[in-house]
Amino acid sequence: MFVPNDFIRFRELSVSYAVPERLAAQYFKSRSVTFVFSGRNLGVPWTRFPGLDPESNSSVNNTGGGNNDFFSAPLLRYWITRVNIGF
Repeated sequence: MFVPNDFIRFRELSVSYAVPERLAAQYFKSRSVTFVFSGRNLGVPWTRFPGLDPESNSSVNNTGGGNNDFFSAPLLRYWITRVNIGF
């Protein structure tokens, strides 16, 4: 069975904030401080695929046939918070 596999995936969004140098020196005793907040695998805003996720595949080791998305979990959505401090 063949199905259309057209899709658009929203893979990653990242937002960063650089603390002004004066405040970084005063509060963090450093040259620079940057806060970064990012999210990955945020969703599939458009797809013609009838299943849950067009990239999910439960038979990765199957070298003789096509993909199988039956009982396969979609990619996990996760969030990352990061602080960069430059001395």
